[in-house]
Amino acid sequence: ISHSLRIAGDELDEEITNYIKREYNLAIGDTTAEEIKKQIGCALPLMTEMTMDVTGRDLNTGLPRNIVINSSNIQEAIEISINEIVETVKATLEKTPPELASDIMEKGIVLAGRPYHSDPEINHGIDTLITSLGLCVLTEDSVANEVEAKRPLRAVSYTHLTLPTIR
Repeated sequence: ISHSLRIAGDELDEEITNYIKREYNLAIGDTTAEEIKKQIGCALPLMTEMTMDVTGRDLNTGLPRNIVINSSNIQEAIEISINEIVETVKATLEKTPPELASDIMEKGIVLAGRPYHSDPEINHGIDTLITSLGLCVLTEDSVANEVEAKRPLRAVSYTHLTLPTIR
């Protein structure tokens, strides 16, 4: 049982680029969009709104212009793709055989990849959205810690369903 999605970091970067173009009439590059995603990207509203200064080319004048965007803007920009990821997890689980589904419910799933932000205190919400489906969500670091602790069978048991996070 599997579902494939063509949603990854590049698609989210493109959504951010298009959002800023549409809402601010400002052109930004791929690197800037990726940096925005990493610094203030979120799947759910943050308890403390984050902001970021962004410089791009004004589409009317052709001159550089600076704007301040916030994490709720970026949440809005990537919302459709994030919801699609969560719906794909749900659809996959609905087609999973009962024996495997019970293992997944008991042991959880692993989110592979790195979260948007290097600060672990910032919850970007993709794990929370998946947890709302009734699943325990682990990170690949959790599994790596099990391997380091010389419990590889436990680590392997966590990997029934592996989903990528956004890089």
